[in-house]
Amino acid sequence: MESKREQKRFIDKLPASESISLSVDDIHSSLLDAHVEVNEELRGSGIDDAHSGTTSVSVYLHDNRITVSNVGDSRIVLGTGTPSSSGGGGIQAVPLSRDHTPYRSDESARCTMMGARILSFGQINPAPGGDDDDVEDPP
Repeated sequence: MESKREQKRFIDKLPASESISLSVDDIHSSLLDAHVEVNEELRGSGIDDAHSGTTSVSVYLHDNRITVSNVGDSRIVLGTGTPSSSGGGGIQAVPLSRDHTPYRSDESARCTMMGARILSFGQINPAPGGDDDDVEDPP
């Protein structure tokens, strides 16, 4: 059987006029594969990512639905038109994702359960002399 990446590459090559239906599992694995592949390319690029976090967002539009995938503390916000009494209109921000940050208690618990230690940058790399006013990273 073809790998998920091969399936995704095949789908990407289809003409726009052809329609294909993907299962929830296919969409999930394709988005996961895309994030993993980009991360692998970054790690192999020679860019020093030792003090970098991972953050990425993806949106897949299909069948009048939106599937959102996010890694790290990125967020996706959709701007939607809103009517106004004056006949004009405005834009309302609608959040489509939740930040993956250890400042959220459920995310902190998930990370800890997976064996992670949660430390701020100041705890990992303290300033010389211990006079770092910015010990904690901002939320």
